[in-house]
Amino acid sequence: MRCEAVVFNNPLVSLILGTILAGLMLWKLFIIKGNGFSKKDIYELCFLFMIILLLVADGRLASKCRKEIFIKENVQQKNYK
Repeated sequence: MRCEAVVFNNPLVSLILGTILAGLMLWKLFIIKGNGFSKKDIYELCFLFMIILLLVADGRLASKCRKEIFIKENVQQKNYK
């Protein structure tokens, strides 16, 4: 597993940023719904959605890496005893 690929080491940070961006995306959707769609609006929504997906993937990878590191530390502590 490539733990160097993790942007945020804490999955909670990815969750918070993803929630904020999802809120921004919904807010933008409600504004667009009243004014009508344009190509720029659709591109912005797709961009926000891609960032949210990347944050979700980063959070999952961060949690797996933290779990892997925790297991390695426990194994090392048991070997020293």
